[in-house]
Amino acid sequence: MFSSRLSSASLMVSATLMTVLFTGCQSKPSTQSISLLVPKSVNQTQSSLANKVMVTSENSTSELSQIKAKAQSGDKEAEYDLAHMYFNGIEVERDYEAAFKWFEASARQDYEYAQEMMALIYYSGYGVPQDYSKAKQWLDLLINKDNAKAQNLLATMYTYGQGVEQDHQKAVMLLRLAAEQSYKEAQFNLGLAYEKGRGVEQDYEQAFYWYYEAAKQSFPPASAKVIQFNQRQSADKPITDKKSVEILAMEGNAKAQTDLAGTFKRTENNNAMAIFWYQKAAEQGFMEAQYHLGLLYHQDDTQPHDYSKAKYWYNLACQSGHQTACQQLATLKTLKK
Repeated sequence: MFSSRLSSASLMVSATLMTVLFTGCQSKPSTQSISLLVPKSVNQTQSSLANKVMVTSENSTSELSQIKAKAQSGDKEAEYDLAHMYFNGIEVERDYEAAFKWFEASARQDYEYAQEMMALIYYSGYGVPQDYSKAKQWLDLLINKDNAKAQNLLATMYTYGQGVEQDHQKAVMLLRLAAEQSYKEAQFNLGLAYEKGRGVEQDYEQAFYWYYEAAKQSFPPASAKVIQFNQRQSADKPITDKKSVEILAMEGNAKAQTDLAGTFKRTENNNAMAIFWYQKAAEQGFMEAQYHLGLLYHQDDTQPHDYSKAKYWYNLACQSGHQTACQQLATLKTLKK
């Protein structure tokens, strides 16, 4: 069955929940995602699932029949897959009651992804009355399996006293367990706990560490925090600035890519990395990177000169209005190289 190719739910709650509580609670290793609070946004979801299970006009009926047959025979993965299809209205009429029925059947057979869904559905109150107590029952089962998503969500409940007595220290303990499994949402939330001094002594270095760990996994809220920390840091902590530049460069910021290239060139004399980052920025049309790339190929004596490449990049920078690049281009032309 194709269950292993489907993902479990990804809560799309308010901006606060997305960035502070248990952001983007993604699970099962695949591309499919369910929006618990925005059920109408399913066009992309439907397309993704259709591609994954190769449902076409010719075989969709047989695929669905096979899934239903297996689900009705008690196959827990098929029960989970069928629940997903009902939840998103994929190849069937959307039916939250049927979806819940099959999620629950699968979860009661100890299928972890279905148990995650049960916890998320009760926590969000979507399709069923919101019930933190029932959400916690499912989370407790997952906690015993060292499930990072469950640890992160239960930490949220302890942080805000949702169905449990508020306990910031328990929240931090759970967040640490999940963060140490490299679960980026928990890493972000643990960073937030350290920044606010919530459940642990306030510690900006620890906050930055966990934000940075999450940012390395391309988690935008964490990247924003890393950059924000950089703006607040004093000049005696350049490492923070370098990490911020790295994050921005990895996210495609041409200015940061140019700055990072310059750092590799100036402080490490690493031409290969300098060229790599200059070219990333230059290909985005950033004329300062185009100029410096031309300069490396033209005048850097630590590597073979390549006047053809130098002219190419000088020319692009010159066309964008970089006057020094225009002057260097004119110099190169007189060399007849």
